[in-house]
Formats: sequence, C-alpha cells, structure tokens
Amino acid sequence: MLHYLLNLMATGSLYTQQELAETLAVDSDLIVQMINQLVKLGYLRESEDCATGCESCALHIQCGPRQQLRSWTLTDKGLRAARDV
Repeated sequence: MLHYLLNLMATGSLYTQQELAETLAVDSDLIVQMINQLVKLGYLRESEDCATGCESCALHIQCGPRQQLRSWTLTDKGLRAARDV
C-alpha cells in the first residue's frame, strides 16, 4: 500500500488527504500514518513551498492567511522507489 501511495504522489498531481484516502479506499487517518511512515523511511519530505511565498506555490489558491497547508514531495529515494514496480 505504501508503494501505491508513492506512485500516486510521483505523478506530480496534487491530492488532498481525503482524495488519497478515497483513491486507496482507506480511512484518512491511515493516510496520515502512511505519510508519516514514508517520511521516517526517507521517501518523502515536507515541501518548503510555503517558505518561498504564496505566489510560487501550486496550492496558493486553497491557502489563506489563517490556514497553512502542508504538502510533501518525494525524495530521490522516493522517486527511485516509485519507479521500481
């Protein structure tokens, strides 16, 4: 299941936690646990887009002054794993 999540994230598409849960047919709490596990294993890292300013962030339309969205990107290790089928 972790590999399938990596493959989804490797497409470059943006997914909400709920969309990932629906796509994988699991509870959204499990998605959080899976993402945390992939971070611990070095396959994902939290994106630093918000540190560079809203204009350059792909999620700036959804984000507001009171809300900061979290996003993750695949590390090199994650990209290699997503390519391995």
